[in-house]
Amino acid sequence: MASVPDGFDEDAVSLSASRDGHVVVLLSVLRSGGEPIAGARFHLRGFHGDSGEPMWTRTLGDASAGHLPAHVQTAVDGSIVVATGTRLPATPPHFPPEILTMALRVDSGAVLWQDRIQGPGQGVDLVLSADERTAFVCGTQMVAYRIVSGDRAWSNDAHPWRWSNGGDPRFASACAVVPDQSALITVDDNGGGDFQRPTFTAVDTTDGDILWSVALPREFNRRHQGIDMALSRDGTQAIGLSQGWSMAATA
Repeated sequence: MASVPDGFDEDAVSLSASRDGHVVVLLSVLRSGGEPIAGARFHLRGFHGDSGEPMWTRTLGDASAGHLPAHVQTAVDGSIVVATGTRLPATPPHFPPEILTMALRVDSGAVLWQDRIQGPGQGVDLVLSADERTAFVCGTQMVAYRIVSGDRAWSNDAHPWRWSNGGDPRFASACAVVPDQSALITVDDNGGGDFQRPTFTAVDTTDGDILWSVALPREFNRRHQGIDMALSRDGTQAIGLSQGWSMAATA
């Protein structure tokens, strides 16, 4: 099967494997004619984990918008793949963006459901509950999905679309679930503004309520672009990494 349609270029974005390693799913963005946004599409490919042989290919999106994927996870014992990203109008200034999330069958690539959160919004990261039945999408908003049905368990604006002094958006750049599944921890990306501080926020996984939020001390107040975060094994410490050679932690 052809992996990339004629006239398109593929850039890999995210990779996920089922717990048993039998299925690997690659999420990419397809672009046509060097155009970075207009007509960009989600491109997912499933592979046999044991042999690397392709199972299926699925391309989602059309020329009426730009579809920029961000993250993919396999869930529900490896039977469903969930992907999230951003959908933008095809014409400049490409505003307002929307959070786009979808679920597909791992064995065939058939689409089970798609959901769009009306913008402005961006889907940036995606993590699963321990039982792989709930997907948490982080970005300008945070949304919890029941993976099998596609129903929204909750959504909030803990990281709403806020404009910094430099005119850049602020959003949760990465997230993780604590070991006891009680809270979702995120780290902010303030989009490069000079007057906002990186912030850790904890959200209740059952209803989306904010449990606490900690802004880093003034010495960390620099041009900041969040990249990733990690939790300690016992979930008592969160460590965030940002562009600009800075790391910070909160307990």
